Amino acid sequence: MKKHTIKTINVLLFLTILVILGLSIRKKVTDLSETETEMATEPSPDLLSDALKAMQEDDIKTAVGKKSQTWAKDVKVSSSEETAEASDASKNAKQLSEEERLSLAGVQNGYYFKQLDQIQKAVYLDMYYALLNRCEVSLSTVNEAGLEEVFQLLLLDHPEVDYSNNFSYVRYSLGAKVTDLVFSPTFLKDAQTVSEEAARAEGELEAILSGISPQASDYEKVKYVTRAIAESVTYDKNVENPNSYVTLLTEKRGTCGGYSALAQILLNRLGVETTTVVGDAKGVRGFEGHAWNLVKVDGEYYHHDVTWCDMEFSESDLAYDTEFTLNYACFLLTTEKIRQDHRIDYENYLPVCVSTMDNYYVREGLYFSDFSPELLAGRVEEKKKEGENGIQFICSDYDVYAQYYNYLFEEQHIFDYTDPFTTSAHYMADNERFLIQIWF
Repeated sequence: MKKHTIKTINVLLFLTILVILGLSIRKKVTDLSETETEMATEPSPDLLSDALKAMQEDDIKTAVGKKSQTWAKDVKVSSSEETAEASDASKNAKQLSEEERLSLAGVQNGYYFKQLDQIQKAVYLDMYYALLNRCEVSLSTVNEAGLEEVFQLLLLDHPEVDYSNNFSYVRYSLGAKVTDLVFSPTFLKDAQTVSEEAARAEGELEAILSGISPQASDYEKVKYVTRAIAESVTYDKNVENPNSYVTLLTEKRGTCGGYSALAQILLNRLGVETTTVVGDAKGVRGFEGHAWNLVKVDGEYYHHDVTWCDMEFSESDLAYDTEFTLNYACFLLTTEKIRQDHRIDYENYLPVCVSTMDNYYVREGLYFSDFSPELLAGRVEEKKKEGENGIQFICSDYDVYAQYYNYLFEEQHIFDYTDPFTTSAHYMADNERFLIQIWF
């Protein structure tokens, strides 16, 4: 009897422990469900402040959210009652219908959108809807892999969305099975500010576009837009929102993200297919975050770096006037050429660019495969008639480059092409690219 009594007490103790544990688990799940209806994946104020500060101090990483932090929050349920609560909470997010997705897909002309598979496209459209309508959206996938990449590609396709560079999402799950992902963009500007800035920028865009005929060739449009940006913008990291196309238009200052975004908007409006490419470029401090463009000219794709075409940026330490002069070293390049000093992110989405037909030096007859002072003299006269204040040419190899360098600068024939009354001449020589620039 004593033995039986001990067994009974043990059973009661075991049942009591189970009840306590059950209440404790239920309380934790209930608390989590109650907090879910607040801002999805709300990071601590300090974490958010530090993250935003870091992104603001970065260059293109601010513009496209590259390597940005994405916050995810778990909502797990374990009973039918809790499942119903989580289901109701997730249904508060917008769920796009197929008709809505088809409508949004019909207005997508972005390069990267066209490269995505059907699932990625559906997620892209979900995110785009959330950005446009400033709301939470239930994604059309429960697979978290690749969400960050799709978001970044969306921003590259839409430079006008300069008011968001990050997002968070809530992960709903029943046991180990994920049942829903609710996407929530992070907004850097309120809707009214975005609308007012876009209105101010529109007038500037129209002014630039009015300067070139719609019937001009693709090459001439690229050349015109590049010059228009380089002549009007000063490279400046210290201006607010330096990677926004609006900043470049209204403040006339900005950085590579702004240069490429503005070029993309202008060229697309002129009918030249253009998107932004992100990665890194070799600078004085090594490789740093950078942005440039992929441009389709006369049916062929090229890499095109408007920022590096700006002589004020690329040669900012020059003591003489470089006004109205571009550095054409990164003007419509092949993939092989751009890789010499650029590293490309998301390269699997990009074509291999092989054509040199519309490279500046080839198109303008400034690619010299032989040493010919007479040929150079003829090209100089052409540039002077066009109103240029200098000429830039590139040589096919080091031997040709060395002959021109010796002729122009060691033997001082550079004065044959400058003002006869000048006592000094200015030039730039790049023995890695075999490039020479002289000012008249």
